Amino acid sequence: MEKKKKELILRISHELRTPLTVIKGVASILSTHKLSNLDKEEKELLDSLEKSVLKLERVVEKLSDKSKFELKS
Repeated sequence: MEKKKKELILRISHELRTPLTVIKGVASILSTHKLSNLDKEEKELLDSLEKSVLKLERVVEKLSDKSKFELKS
């Protein structure tokens, strides 16, 4: 049972990476003004989005690392 739970966590963390990568890519494009000129409020919102994505990426990475380590044990 424990092994299945760890495998599920590993699968979930993997599945979260794809949408995070897309969000990060779009935010990067927007922040370099390739799609539009952003006003101050939009830049602040975009900065907040980018920080949140980075934070979530770290959480996903920690989950993944922990599951991989525990599966090997």
